[in-house]
Amino acid sequence: MTAEIAILNKGAVALAADSAVTVTLGDEDIKVYSSQNKIFALTKGGRVGVLVYGSAEFMSIPMETLVKEYRRRYGGVEYPQLSDYVEAFVTFLRDEIIHYTTKDQQDRVVLEMVRHIFQVIRMAIDERLEILSPDFSEDGEEVDEEELEALTAGIIDSTIRQYHQRALEAKKIEDASESVSRSVQNLLRSRLKRIRENFFGPSVSALYARRLNAIAYKVSSVMLEEIAPEAANPYTGVVMAGFGLNELFPSYVEIRLEGAFEGILKYDRGQETQISPEMRATIAPFAQRDMVHMFMEGISPRYLDVLLDAATQGIKTYTGDLLNGLDRYTAEERTELASRLETEQQGFAVSFMERVLHFGRRHFAAEIVDVVAMLPKEQLAELAETLIGLTSLRRRVTYEKETVGGPTDVAIITKGDGLVWVKRKHYFEENLNPAYFARTYGSVE
Repeated sequence: MTAEIAILNKGAVALAADSAVTVTLGDEDIKVYSSQNKIFALTKGGRVGVLVYGSAEFMSIPMETLVKEYRRRYGGVEYPQLSDYVEAFVTFLRDEIIHYTTKDQQDRVVLEMVRHIFQVIRMAIDERLEILSPDFSEDGEEVDEEELEALTAGIIDSTIRQYHQRALEAKKIEDASESVSRSVQNLLRSRLKRIRENFFGPSVSALYARRLNAIAYKVSSVMLEEIAPEAANPYTGVVMAGFGLNELFPSYVEIRLEGAFEGILKYDRGQETQISPEMRATIAPFAQRDMVHMFMEGISPRYLDVLLDAATQGIKTYTGDLLNGLDRYTAEERTELASRLETEQQGFAVSFMERVLHFGRRHFAAEIVDVVAMLPKEQLAELAETLIGLTSLRRRVTYEKETVGGPTDVAIITKGDGLVWVKRKHYFEENLNPAYFARTYGSVE
């Protein structure tokens, strides 16, 4: 994991990133190193910079290598808009990944996506069953095996149905095609049963098997986040920020890369903002965002989730007690009233959250953004570095894994000066490598 941020106003872009990189084996984090470079110049003129987060590799190729290879070949090509640079880089990845990877590598990516989404579904089922289990052991009562079996079947059915419905409704990626979908089905046909049984056992019903297969076949045409938005889905995040040749104000665009196979690049666009006379500034965190949200809105996103859950459960309990006390209504009338109240409860929860968020944005975030709009370049850089430092400090003084840390790299991009490093680590002693600086004089590394 990592913490990165882009802060934009009308005059400049500040980019900051920590240096931690987590090495995983299976689902376990086994090492954290604090030496990773995550900020790069995309162009030789330096007017466009790149942040990389999530996986440091894409299709087993370091993103640093891919960015610098693009710069070597096309770094002198200028485009009118930042969005044109995004399209050029996406085209470069789509064309080059095919040359750098074998079909076996591409097939493995598809199979890993299927394993990942099945694991997410299995974990969701297990979590819901775990929540259910205490209800059958209170007061030393014996477990009603038939009731437990029925409830277990209901949880499995509703969970698989939920993910299946998401897969059916998910937006297709830009490059999705029927021919690739058929190729994926051919690849999975002889393997899918074994993968499915590894997660759900050999006795899964024919209906569940069809739904799980349908989910698996979707991995080539939709982003995994569309199917499992609550999961930490594996992708490489790339944020491009700066100025197009004809742009007076900066912008940024986030893209998320999940894989490539048969000439298809599986990606989607995330956040993006164009600074203008009306939109004067923005603060955009990436990867681990909790401390930035707390700084901006005055409350932790996790705390918001707890508040929402407490409000929802509280109103459910209150209305349940209220309904039980209405003796003059029949059971059928109480059931109908309960259904109507459930809709009202959902509306109340949404209204509650909107009110809390509106207060935070109006009284905290808006004031900060107003000041950021006027900050000079050096203070933009200081703010970006400080926000990364807060995230790192939080990880260091709590029981959370220290997945943010190491030196913070900071760069400023302006229309006239291009990318200028404010702070940057090197993996070597600068005074011992004058030849390196001689080779790269006049270019941005």
